[in-house]
Amino acid sequence: MAEKMIIGGENHRCDQEISKSESESREWTLFLPVDMVINILSRLSVELLPSCRRVCKCWCEIIDSPPFLKKSQLVVLKHYGHQQSLLYSLKLDLSNNVLISSERRIAGFANSYVRLVSNYLGYGLFLFKNNSCVEEAFLYNPIKGEVLMLPRATSTSTSYTPTMLDTIRKSYGLGFDSTTNQYKLVYVCDVGKWKGTHMDISLVTKVLTLGSSEWRQISDVPPCCIGKDSVAVPASEVIHWKPLKSKGMIVSFDVRKEKFRVTPLPHSLLRQYELFSWRETLALTDVSSSTDHLEIWVLKDYDNERWAKEYRISTYRSWRDSPPFCGAWEDGMIFIYANEFYYYDLKTDGVTPMYQPRWCSYRWDGKMMSYSINLQLSLKNYGDLVKNSATQSQEGDYFDLGRSTR
Repeated sequence: MAEKMIIGGENHRCDQEISKSESESREWTLFLPVDMVINILSRLSVELLPSCRRVCKCWCEIIDSPPFLKKSQLVVLKHYGHQQSLLYSLKLDLSNNVLISSERRIAGFANSYVRLVSNYLGYGLFLFKNNSCVEEAFLYNPIKGEVLMLPRATSTSTSYTPTMLDTIRKSYGLGFDSTTNQYKLVYVCDVGKWKGTHMDISLVTKVLTLGSSEWRQISDVPPCCIGKDSVAVPASEVIHWKPLKSKGMIVSFDVRKEKFRVTPLPHSLLRQYELFSWRETLALTDVSSSTDHLEIWVLKDYDNERWAKEYRISTYRSWRDSPPFCGAWEDGMIFIYANEFYYYDLKTDGVTPMYQPRWCSYRWDGKMMSYSINLQLSLKNYGDLVKNSATQSQEGDYFDLGRSTR
């Protein structure tokens, strides 16, 4: 079944090692201090954690606890190979200033027949979508190896066939509504229809509550175009996007109210910035005011639109061209710019250049992202999982998204 889709040999070995009964497991875990157990679990490869949750109730509670999941937050490298995408976890070795890549990938995806692109939505989930006019999308939890096909969301409320001159830009975001205890996907599409001498832009917004069978079109639409490459950043039950053409604002969607609003930037001179999630709140990197340092702004109060400049980080290089990728990692932040990696330690207020994993030193053609482990969210609770037609390789099983069926 789906649980076997993308799990490699390490997981099978771990299953054999921890196949003791719960009573036996409880006996020998009682002799280990909780701090020692946490230290051991935090050093394991992330793909082993689902199996470790089944050792005993104590381990399950530790792994599911917010402090452990926050500590286990890691950067996942998405590396593109020929007709496939690969996911690797990275470890930080500060004693040698080295990024250590896992020997085994977390997961791999073949992409034989359709061109699929992926985005990290947050909550431990990736979204794979068809990069053509076909409205086809999957949700994927790499830790659990679960793939859920989403209902198709049409670009317009009526049947529409685009012409060669028309444009369609689609963007997805994921948020959590604590009042109903539901996850909601929002689908934003702007359709540009060529009308002789000008382009007529129409916006469509649809919402899918995970577990339901169809999208709901809502009347509210974004104040401007978001763009297909704009990354959705979930924070405090609100989804945020950087607009297609930055106009001194952020486009925000309140998951509970299902309403869009404009969130102003910290200051009017801010032009070069990128959004990211920092300790479950919205943050941004700002390189507009200087070339030898970058500033981190955090949205402290969403309702009152109050920003605070939390960090001013001196760096080894100029960021004049564009801001680097920034993400939370372990006890600090990771910055990536082109082929350069930097780690900022909050405790020492120091920036350390990091050596790359040797297999990506010559040609960098992937993405990095700050990835939050989510072992409690199981996609099988929201529908029938996609059946796998995996192909066995020397590195283990991988899921063929191009050949997948329900």
